[in-house]
Order: sequence, then C-alpha cells, then structure tokens
Amino acid sequence: AELDKLLPLADVKTFEHHEDAFRDWSAFPFAELLTKVYGEKWKTAEELLFTCSDGYQPSVPVAKLKEFSAYLAVARKDQPEFTMTNRFQNGAKVVLGPYYLVWDNVGRPELKAEGAADQPYQVVAVDLIEFKDRFPALAPIIVKGVDTKAAKRGFLAFRKHCITCHTVNGEGGQKGPELNYPVSVMELWKEAWLRKWIENPAAIRWNTTMPPLQVAEKEKAKVTSEIVAYLRAMEKNKVKPVVKP
Repeated sequence: AELDKLLPLADVKTFEHHEDAFRDWSAFPFAELLTKVYGEKWKTAEELLFTCSDGYQPSVPVAKLKEFSAYLAVARKDQPEFTMTNRFQNGAKVVLGPYYLVWDNVGRPELKAEGAADQPYQVVAVDLIEFKDRFPALAPIIVKGVDTKAAKRGFLAFRKHCITCHTVNGEGGQKGPELNYPVSVMELWKEAWLRKWIENPAAIRWNTTMPPLQVAEKEKAKVTSEIVAYLRAMEKNKVKPVVKP
C-alpha cells in the first residue's frame, strides 16, 4: 500500500526461465521505484543487496539496473496465486511474494542468455551497499599453485551464481551450506565430483534443490574451472565467521 502511493503498477511480460515460458506480471518499474525511495543516490552505489525470506541474499550490480529494465513484481496476471513452478528445484511450487525481481528480457538476448540469474523472489529488503564493505572476507588472495587470474574471474562468477545461497567465511546467502570454514569444500570433495556437482547437481542427487550452473553450455567447463580456482584460493584464506546481529 505504501509503494502504491509512490508509483503506479505496470503490466510487463517476461520470459520466465524457471517455467520456460512467457509470463505476465503486475510490477513496479524498479529504477523509478528506487528513485522514489532513495533519490538519485542509488545510481552512485555499487550494488543492491536483496534479502529474501528463504535466506537467499543476492547482490546485483547497480550498473546492470541502469542498463536494463527491471521490475519488482507483486502479482501474476495469468493466475490468481503469486507462485510459480520452479523447474530448477524439481518442479517445486514456489511462493514469490512479497516481491519478485524480474527483467524485461523480451527482445533482449543478452538478458535472456543469463537465465534465471539476478531474479530473487520472496524479497523482504533492498539495501544500497559497497560490495567490499559488505563482504570483506570473500575476496581471493594470491596462493602458490593457484592461477590468480582464474581465481579472480572465479570470484566474479561465484558472486553471480553462488553467493546468493552459499557463504564463504560466513559471508553470503543462508540458503545453502558454508563452503570454506572450518573445512573447505575443496577438502571434502574430489575435484572431479565437485565440478560435476556445480555444473549439474541433479546428475548426482536427483532431489537436490540446487540448480545447475546458469551459463551457456559452451562456457560451463571454463566457468566451473574458475569457480574451483576461487574456492582453492579461499581454502588458504579461512576466516572465522563473525556472528552478525
């Protein structure tokens, strides 16, 4: 009701990767909404941190929001329930409310190619952040025997595809398990199985809720290798998580 006073709802059609079909939404134009709430200062921030009721906590670059049109959906136009069937989680019925971030990806192949990335649902809070201040324990360090450039690229990939659900040194989303402290996932898993898990978890656990890596098939092996390089670097940089109030 408070947002209704700031901005009228719009009708928007998007390609919904979770259901592999086009869907229609009632939604607030997100950039306009941010300006109404934060003024112009949101455009100078580095990231927007979304907090979701299920523990998912993605960080979306402000630059992406300035380049592409995003919408904060509050209802589906094609059905009374604000839910969807998530094919990436074994067809589970997912409640989307109170808010769901969608992108105007119709006619935008670069957005459509990103799959379901940067589409948090059950959003309960949005904060302006500087990533290095919010997640200081996540940056990779130089480690002997680890490709530093690959680890840095893996850090960027981890931010995009993994941090929304997983923590490293206690920082990140709370939906999945911690990956580094006190024992790194690199110490628990054989690397070949970890790579297979990252690329296609359902090939190992049929009822897993972890989705496959959302990149083009031809890029999967490369991105997986970079994520592994990042985790290998972080294995030598274990930091006891700080319990946040």
